[in-house]
Amino acid sequence: MFILISTEGQPKSKFRWQKGMLLLILALFMVTATGCFGLFPKAPHEEMIAAAKKTNNLKELGYIAEMSFRIKSEDPELATFNQIFNEISIPFSINVDKKEKRGQLGFSVLYKGVDCGNLLLYADRERISAQSNFLGEKVFFFAWNDLQPLIQRYFNLQVQITDYFPLLFETKRKTSRQAETALYDLYTDFYADHLTAGQKKVDVTITDGQQGETIVCKEIILQMGYEDLSLEESNRYFQALLENEAILALLQEKITQLVTIAKDNGDLATWPVTEEDLLSFRDNLDLFLTELITKIFTEQQATLAVQPQTSLQGKFRIDRRGFLRNMVLSQVMEFNNLPTEEPLLVEVFTEANLVNPRHELTFTDFSGAELVDVGKLSAADGTVIGEEVAMNFINQLMFNPLIQDIVLLSGLLDSEVY
Repeated sequence: MFILISTEGQPKSKFRWQKGMLLLILALFMVTATGCFGLFPKAPHEEMIAAAKKTNNLKELGYIAEMSFRIKSEDPELATFNQIFNEISIPFSINVDKKEKRGQLGFSVLYKGVDCGNLLLYADRERISAQSNFLGEKVFFFAWNDLQPLIQRYFNLQVQITDYFPLLFETKRKTSRQAETALYDLYTDFYADHLTAGQKKVDVTITDGQQGETIVCKEIILQMGYEDLSLEESNRYFQALLENEAILALLQEKITQLVTIAKDNGDLATWPVTEEDLLSFRDNLDLFLTELITKIFTEQQATLAVQPQTSLQGKFRIDRRGFLRNMVLSQVMEFNNLPTEEPLLVEVFTEANLVNPRHELTFTDFSGAELVDVGKLSAADGTVIGEEVAMNFINQLMFNPLIQDIVLLSGLLDSEVY
């Protein structure tokens, strides 16, 4: 309770002192109430959700990652396979520009550190482009508008692809928020008990493709055993996802969007289903999803005997700004019911770094490359290009270290041939 004190006749310095004390008390009260001094620390899963939300809300989102493998087995028939597979790693990168509606995915297959195959995919609102050492020096692209003649030719349908981009990029704000909340609630239900906070902050050296930096991060540790990742537990999570009302509302909204677009641009009149069929499917989507879940569970039960036992360990590093900057995951799958009767242990290691949000994402510039517009190739040009790609593909196979070792170690050819 605050008491009003009359300052009439008192020195101004005393009034200033009282006023200063009142402001200090108010400031301390506000600091304490908001937990700025860590009086109310977040639970590990709450910190993870906060970091995931903040990272996902970036207008430009880029990750540089690498995946590697380790296979262990006493089966002599798998010795060659193990020897080769354990030397393979797959670096990859993902860039997403939400404002410009474009994305890029690139990966390579490294064998003993040598690039034995790569692929770069770029997509925006106009086209999708592909570049690979197996395709040669040319960059192949396909304009979305060129899909319509192909669909018309082979399926006798009209589908104007670019008209349907709003299905991907436009969602009512309320629906989107409710679906996002539902996903994070499901995440909490599935992972919360398996996350713990690291005892102290850690220095993490992050290389995001542009430069390396060492930053101080909070560490959240994930540990999930065989029982936590059992088929039954995974099915429970999947069922909860499909039966969630917010997720159902999102899917129904997208069906409504689809019907509206197809009706307005005339596509629907060429489809083998009617507007009434699609709207009926939307209104009974919950029943369809229930049937789908039942079918999936039934099929999984038939293969239950060969399902691997899986465990998962991970470390998630959150920087001072609250971004999820680094993730290290180790997944172990143990197969005990193979025909060979020898247990097989497969370990998959993945590390991913978030590109510094202060850096602008770099997308590959194809302007200097020889471009091939696949959608507008004539039959004659298509034959010539196809022969070039086939010859390049054969050359890549002949001089590819990974293919050579597979052939040699498998005993398919005499080593003197190579």
